[in-house]
Amino acid sequence: MTLVFGGAYQGKLEFAKKEFGIAEGDILNILELCNMAASKNDQDLNYGVDAIITEHSKGAKCIYGLDAYIRLMVERGLDSDKWIGDLIKGVSKDETPDKAPFPIIVMNDVSQGLVPMDAEDRGFREANGRALIRLAESATGVYRIFCGLPTRLK
Repeated sequence: MTLVFGGAYQGKLEFAKKEFGIAEGDILNILELCNMAASKNDQDLNYGVDAIITEHSKGAKCIYGLDAYIRLMVERGLDSDKWIGDLIKGVSKDETPDKAPFPIIVMNDVSQGLVPMDAEDRGFREANGRALIRLAESATGVYRIFCGLPTRLK
């Protein structure tokens, strides 16, 4: 697994496409899927999102917008740490990129700037930070993108 992270609108996805040869059809856009699930007003929204992710993830080479899913879980009072753990189990660092379900994970880092006043926003920020730590520990490659410039951290 490779992790590509950085602030919003910093060129993360563009870097991943260019660096790893990812086509639009290879990308599982979690943000779009979360918006679809939220618009349905499902009683069991978490299950609905999981089902959509499982259905659409077959053959995806890149998962984009994982932070949107983490935010949705925090908003619903669900355990995003468990879900991240399950994701990491599915993408063992010993697997080759063509065998891993999500070899490239692209997500926002929301740890910079002012600490939010709203408790829910702080909870999301903390959950997103924990997810980045766990993903980076398990990844074989980690890139931080700032102003469109990549820095390889691992």
